[in-house]
Amino acid sequence: MTDEQFIEKYPMMHKFDQFADDIQVINSFLDWLEFDENIQLCRQGQHGTLPIHEANEYIINRHFEIDNLALERERSLLLRFIQESRNIKVDKPS
Repeated sequence: MTDEQFIEKYPMMHKFDQFADDIQVINSFLDWLEFDENIQLCRQGQHGTLPIHEANEYIINRHFEIDNLALERERSLLLRFIQESRNIKVDKPS
């Protein structure tokens, strides 16, 4: 598969790969805030400040305009493609 074919078939994975280094740095920083400094991300709501109960990965991906559902679909498709190309039999969920 050429780079162009990969980009066309897996656009979210390509976009994720383009920002992978930035995503890792931001994720490490957010983990440091939460676990080492006990600082939690919050959002201003109508009734005051509310903690954000969303995985850092989803927040970061949203910043880079990466669709999490599309990314997971593409990862599953790629995994299936690799398994099929290597003749690995995988039971499909019922």
